[in-house]
Amino acid sequence: DQFSGKVLLVENTRTAPLGTRILNLKRSAHTGDIFGAPTEALYFLVSLGIAAQAITGVLIWWNGRKRPLTVS
Repeated sequence: DQFSGKVLLVENTRTAPLGTRILNLKRSAHTGDIFGAPTEALYFLVSLGIAAQAITGVLIWWNGRKRPLTVS
């Protein structure tokens, strides 16, 4: 409580609801707390892959617009 200083809720990782535990796990993996540098490297490679998909997706769309439509 902000006025009395009394603790209103205590939540730790073992007793937290499932959603909170999943969010905590995601944060721990993202910051490298789980397996250290290999986890950080994995997140880095995945983020590069997402960026590459965005770029190549635009390129595929852009090149597909230039072709004339032919009916066979």
